Amino acid sequence: MTSLLQKALLCIFTIYLVIIATVGIFSIYILLILIVFPIGFVFDIYMKRKHKKFMEEYNVFLETIEDQEFFCYTPKKSSLAFIEKQILPHLSSGVAPLFWQGKHSRNRWPHKFLSNMLREEGKKYPTSEQGKRYPLILKVKKGRVFGYSLHQELYKEALAKQNHELFLKIIEEKLEEWRKAKVYRRKVRGGRIKAR
Repeated sequence: MTSLLQKALLCIFTIYLVIIATVGIFSIYILLILIVFPIGFVFDIYMKRKHKKFMEEYNVFLETIEDQEFFCYTPKKSSLAFIEKQILPHLSSGVAPLFWQGKHSRNRWPHKFLSNMLREEGKKYPTSEQGKRYPLILKVKKGRVFGYSLHQELYKEALAKQNHELFLKIIEEKLEEWRKAKVYRRKVRGGRIKAR
């Protein structure tokens, strides 16, 4: 009988320990939630405000470079000499060359805004083709950035045939198409960009 009583007490004690452990773990979990959630909530508010401020500055930047056209290229060895010697000297005067080398880019415009322009443009391409979008041309028009990858044209046409005139013609045709296009001002969260 005592062994039956001992087994019952052992069983009750084990259940008691399991309940205490469960309550303890649950209490720690609740405590962590009560500590981490407010920190995460405050951090989220901070990040949203930071992003909103950045986007306001970015939209002002886009307004200051209205109608600016860019030719963006990278230091890829297979095309760098061709671009610098045969393309850049012959670009029309309204097209600004952008030498893009990530964080080490040397341009007269703020790096964070150019980086955002290129990141937004890069979203149009599948991840597997991210590196295959350069060189590209960009045009800022009414708060929007339009981009076109010249990768195919450069590597399959211009470099293969060493024909820079064909490449320049493609650039001018695309830019002319954007110059003539009717574009509406881009909407931003919280309203419209102020019209000029």
